[in-house]
Amino acid sequence: MVHTEQPPDLDEIDARDAAAIPPPWAYVENHAIIVAGLQIHGPGDISYTTAIASIDGAELADPESAPDDAQVAANIAFMVHSRQDVPDLLAHVRRLAGRIDQVRLLTDRAAAQDLPAVTLMTLRAVLDGAAVPIDLEEPAPTRWAYKQACAALEHHRQRADDAEEEVKRLRTELPSP
Repeated sequence: MVHTEQPPDLDEIDARDAAAIPPPWAYVENHAIIVAGLQIHGPGDISYTTAIASIDGAELADPESAPDDAQVAANIAFMVHSRQDVPDLLAHVRRLAGRIDQVRLLTDRAAAQDLPAVTLMTLRAVLDGAAVPIDLEEPAPTRWAYKQACAALEHHRQRADDAEEEVKRLRTELPSP
């Protein structure tokens, strides 16, 4: 397989995954096969629903190129685990792609409303998996936060004005020295 800069076609990978025999797969060492549906009934008494691959140690054209036992074991483990690893990786890639899409929507909305960039903390939260609601009809989080801060300042300004009025009133009630 040649690696390119193009992202993999997840639907094609999904189709190949769906067409393969479902997991779990297992390696039966004394038979040198990878199987699905393994059932162990007792010592040396096994059954399985499907033989997936045979690791039969057929003669190689160049015996010097034969992998050692550790390499064979690593290859077998890779093949057996790949049956579950592929669906897990597909799900993970899709989750990450969804987070990237959320970040794009947030930054596009900020640009469209001529707002400063969405806060880095909001973008980080999305990338970390936080569910940040994205409603294109609502103002961006930065505009909402600005309005909230203005309302809070107005509330405190009014309280300060009220306090000044109360101080003036109390001064007029105090006897002069």
